[in-house]
Amino acid sequence: DVRGADLTAADTEWVDWRTAIVDETTTLADKARLVWALVNGTHETKDLRGVDLRGARLTGADLRGYNLEAADLRQVDWREVALDESTVLEPKWRRVWQIAQGGEGADLRGADLADACLRYIKLAGADLREADLRRATLDNADLSVADLRGAQLLGASWRGVRVDDATRLDAEPQQACYLVNRNHWVDKLEAGFTLFGASLAGWNLAGACLDLVDVRRADLTAAVLAGVSMRESELGQARLGQADLRDGDLSAADLTRADLTSSTLRRAFLVDADLIAADLTNADLRCADLCGADLSGAVLTGANLTGALYGHSQYQATTLAADFDPAVAGMVFVAGEDNAAD
Repeated sequence: DVRGADLTAADTEWVDWRTAIVDETTTLADKARLVWALVNGTHETKDLRGVDLRGARLTGADLRGYNLEAADLRQVDWREVALDESTVLEPKWRRVWQIAQGGEGADLRGADLADACLRYIKLAGADLREADLRRATLDNADLSVADLRGAQLLGASWRGVRVDDATRLDAEPQQACYLVNRNHWVDKLEAGFTLFGASLAGWNLAGACLDLVDVRRADLTAAVLAGVSMRESELGQARLGQADLRDGDLSAADLTRADLTSSTLRRAFLVDADLIAADLTNADLRCADLCGADLSGAVLTGANLTGALYGHSQYQATTLAADFDPAVAGMVFVAGEDNAAD
């Protein structure tokens, strides 16, 4: 029951709006209200040409007779959505809808599935050779016995995906899959494995556990690393420009001289991290926790530090350049036990 609630700032991607109680007192972004209306059968027109439905969970919606021509349907969750021959939409998205109803053993060789939401979909035994799966969401999909050799998988999301020894994957996506699901596939990764100098630019490793891993000099440019755990990892001179590290845990990580230009570190946990001489030009550090971090010599030109925390961690204080004014930057001071006693 969200009557009277203000949800304009909420992340509503893939929200299941079925049975949600919404009325005129609920403040919703136009897109979220549209999705709610579609799922609950209260939308007044079937003309949805050109509308933005990206990332919408349409589970339970009856779209028979709707016109979705030129609509943005990237990352739409099509599970349990009703379509028929009268529904107007691009052939690509009709195919994705068909797969979402069950793709076991499907012949999808060379299929264009870029930006498709295939999470929780059963694709066991599917032929996905040479398919375009760039930026596709494969979270919790069943890819056992599937053949993905030659598939384009840059930016695909792998969290919780099910693969087995009969799943055919090229080396790089296989490594990405194992890294994201490291706890499950620990036997597939050599003891003391390293990513030193690895080329992972653009790969989606969201949620991966890379604690204590050597990632020095690796190329992770524009990689998706949201929610990643890199506690005490070595990231010296790593290339992380434009990488998405929001909500990541990089506590006590060594990021000395790392390239973090234009990266997203919003709400990242950087307690006691070494950011000595790191390049944080135009980085988004809003609400990041920098208590105890060492930013000596770090480049902060254009960085957004609004709401970022600094001060004493359990072990040490944040180190900033002498001419840097954290208050002007909008940072928030956190008093440690020593400070609180004064």
